[in-house]
Amino acid sequence: MQTPDVPLTLRNCELLGFEVDFDHIHYYIGHEIVIRRAKDSAMGPVSFAIFSFLTKIASRAPDFFRIPHADLSEVGFRVEI
Repeated sequence: MQTPDVPLTLRNCELLGFEVDFDHIHYYIGHEIVIRRAKDSAMGPVSFAIFSFLTKIASRAPDFFRIPHADLSEVGFRVEI
């Protein structure tokens, strides 16, 4: 199984002839916060509790893709289920 590494992939692209400016590189990722609606929710309370727990213990995208935290901006938004 391979582990994704975005900065390493960009360095490899540079070896293939693509221009990459590592001094001015910045990464943007989305970060969603899932909440349950008070009324008319699509998920039951038990299902949502399990889903919420699994979401909290999941690995974060910057860690998984090995994105340096100094060059990262996260854009967060709420999703109601």
